[in-house]
Amino acid sequence: MAARLRTLMVQGGCEEILSVRVAAGEHTASRAQPPTARVINPGDALQVSVCGRWDGFCAEVARVFAVAEPPEDFEAMYSVVLAARAAALEAVRPGAAALQVAVRARQVIEDSGYGDFGQVGGRGVGWGHDEGPRLDEPEPLADGMTLCLEPAIHLSGLFGARVADTIACGRDGALLLTPSSPALHVLDR
Repeated sequence: MAARLRTLMVQGGCEEILSVRVAAGEHTASRAQPPTARVINPGDALQVSVCGRWDGFCAEVARVFAVAEPPEDFEAMYSVVLAARAAALEAVRPGAAALQVAVRARQVIEDSGYGDFGQVGGRGVGWGHDEGPRLDEPEPLADGMTLCLEPAIHLSGLFGARVADTIACGRDGALLLTPSSPALHVLDR
């Protein structure tokens, strides 16, 4: 599946593929699961993330799927990831500290009972795929700054979910540059 995604990215005009990650089942609980030969089965959670360069600029998007039906308790956990995403998007505005964006997402996840957020929650993107500011820094956001927001929950041995969106900090807040729906996609097979 990762190889097919690489082909589709090139066909879609991607100049440089920086990463393609596909993880299924218990492997979605890993923060950086490399592709394996694992067969994707009905009842699996599926995490797909791609990062590449188009027109000289980097962008990343990650979406979550379930095959046939989501694992037990997965939808409840995923709804918290989506709420954390919404809180992070709402916090993006010029002058806001980068750290406050991550704090908003982290608070939603920690208040839900899913434990420690465990990761920064995003970073700057642009000419490179990992530029400043990181969302664990107090640097103020500026109009036109581009970021990758990536709230996630990883439950060791069970499953995980990470939604990544590339956004621009606009005068009136976050502008989605990866506007595909983050809703849980349930695949027939």
